[in-house]
Amino acid sequence: MKRKALIQYSIKKLGGALIVILLVSFICFSFVGAKPIERSIRIRFGLFGWPDDYERIYNEIGFELGLLWEDGTEINFFIRYFQWLGIASDNKGNFSGLLQGDLGESWSFNNEFSLNDFLSLKILFTLIFSWLFFTIYSNVNYLHSISKLWSKKKKFHHVIKKASRKLVIIPTLLLGLLVSLLAWKIFNFDSEYVTEFPNEPFILDKYYYLFLIVPFLLVAIWSWMFSIRNNSINEEAILPTNYRKHLESFGFSKDLQMKLLARNIIVFQVHFTRDNLSMFYSVIMIIECMFNLPGLINSFLDFAKMRDYPAALSSIFIICLLLIIHRLFLDLILPYIDPGVLESKQKFQSGTLKTKWVLQF
Repeated sequence: MKRKALIQYSIKKLGGALIVILLVSFICFSFVGAKPIERSIRIRFGLFGWPDDYERIYNEIGFELGLLWEDGTEINFFIRYFQWLGIASDNKGNFSGLLQGDLGESWSFNNEFSLNDFLSLKILFTLIFSWLFFTIYSNVNYLHSISKLWSKKKKFHHVIKKASRKLVIIPTLLLGLLVSLLAWKIFNFDSEYVTEFPNEPFILDKYYYLFLIVPFLLVAIWSWMFSIRNNSINEEAILPTNYRKHLESFGFSKDLQMKLLARNIIVFQVHFTRDNLSMFYSVIMIIECMFNLPGLINSFLDFAKMRDYPAALSSIFIICLLLIIHRLFLDLILPYIDPGVLESKQKFQSGTLKTKWVLQF
């Protein structure tokens, strides 16, 4: 029965993720594809004058951009959307879209190098940076929660809880940035390194990791501050008093009680992270912009400034895709740490009070 419920749950989440991806792809494409074709062609090649052979140049440019058919007629919005996905042939009779792994052609690079190659490095950096970000946040949050189990300083907790309600994302980031910049000054890191994209892949450049010390120091400071706020506000949900009494009434040893409470903390943090992924990715994007890191968000902003619509479209869609896949990953691991989700129970602590689940630890 549990295996069947797990399969049904996984299929439901996978199906939901695919539907969301399609909706997001359509919304992202709409911001670009809904623009008048004539305006896009004029912006791309600056055809704001009226040369003698304007119509011929206009048709050639529109055809090359995939906006016009060979006879000069405009391609319908929905047809261009399916062409971008790769499920309909373009005006040259080729199938080249997302399903074929083709992110399109940039209007900025003039075919100097592939947009796929350029964005692959950006994607790799954002993946590494976000993975390290969540690793730091998860460990800081977990250690802070565990410390509250052992700590007896109630007065200190009361002061922290009161102060934590005034902490919000931006002021905390600014405070962390101040501390990071002071550390930057003390250690004398060379900030000029990031003004240009590395000639070699950054993952092979040893000095680049030295540059990342300060951004990750900022991540650690933000994680600690946010952990204080999060744990203080949700303390009863993470470590409910009735659950502690429940464990004591069954005669569990102190060590086993700690293990069960630690598991409760993990379950809560996974639920909380899953439901607030947009906030976490917003912080990642803010830090990328602060330090001009070679991630996807900086690429999107640069392409948007240059009005490079195809490249901006690919960048923002990949950012949304990473967030959707991240949430799907958390959805799929949740049943293994919180079986209550298979019964559509959103509040994990209701499941922890079941004697059967406690004894299965």
